[in-house]
Amino acid sequence: GLGQYQDGVMNYRGHDVVMVQENTIAVVPFLISTNGYGILWDNYSMTKFHDGEDGAHLWSEAADVIDYYVIAGETFDEIIDGYRNLTGQAPMFGKWAFGYWQSKERYRTQNEIIGVVKEYRDRKIPLDNIVQDWTYWGDLGWNALDFDRKNFSDPPKMLKTIHDYNAHYLISIWPVFDDSTEVYKDMDANGFIIHRKDGKPGRLYDAYNENARKLYWQWLNKNLFSIGVDAWWMDATEPEFVGGTPQEIADEAKKYNDTALGSWAKYMNSFSLMSCKGVYENQRLATDQKRVYILTRSAYAGQQRYGAVTWSGDIHASWQVL
Repeated sequence: GLGQYQDGVMNYRGHDVVMVQENTIAVVPFLISTNGYGILWDNYSMTKFHDGEDGAHLWSEAADVIDYYVIAGETFDEIIDGYRNLTGQAPMFGKWAFGYWQSKERYRTQNEIIGVVKEYRDRKIPLDNIVQDWTYWGDLGWNALDFDRKNFSDPPKMLKTIHDYNAHYLISIWPVFDDSTEVYKDMDANGFIIHRKDGKPGRLYDAYNENARKLYWQWLNKNLFSIGVDAWWMDATEPEFVGGTPQEIADEAKKYNDTALGSWAKYMNSFSLMSCKGVYENQRLATDQKRVYILTRSAYAGQQRYGAVTWSGDIHASWQVL
């Protein structure tokens, strides 16, 4: 329970956990017990779990009420079934998503990524998806949600060629933007960028605002989805405020203006849920001919209903990690 952590603990008896979203940690405040029940702690703020001689305790920093659900079941499967009935069923992915994916630190040019797909086909090695990671925007600015035409001269042709090879294409996107990008200027002009309380500019869009989610999708659709992008790698959806301890991250979040729903103190752990919601729902409105697939670095209870898979975050290569 409690989401995804990197310490290898499966039984939380006698353990303390501070639940704050960060790279490599995904917070889902749900516990499952061998005594035949699960507890969903319905709170989005920094939460602390403590288990000691007097039993288990949950504490959250901010809330209007103490709110939780108890789910009964004789087996783990029954409890998880109840959890999914409560928080949402996971939609089916396209069949390609269960095949082999090819990824590296990044592909730098249109010709390089097409050449890799072609090589797989020439060697008759199965390939279902190829991953385009960061900096494909080149000089357009961080996360411009568009291709730099110097290295990706004809993105529609690139996507068509990859599809003609019967492969799919997943691309990385972020919730933050350089202020030089057109998407940032559009977001900021509409009041959708969350700035700091001290007056310094921010870079993060307000995924808690329905209209901001729609505008985010409009840029995704204009430059990426409409030309054939198949799936989304939604990176840094914690969102990424600052490194450090969970308390330091929570303190940093409070330096930013409120979201459309309320303060960061109250809603900080649910950003990924809201951002994935926007992409999923707006893609489904755009077409019912392509299933949604989202790979994302953070999670929250219910996010599975938005076609979202959580990966481990930016772990490093070691035998212990493996």
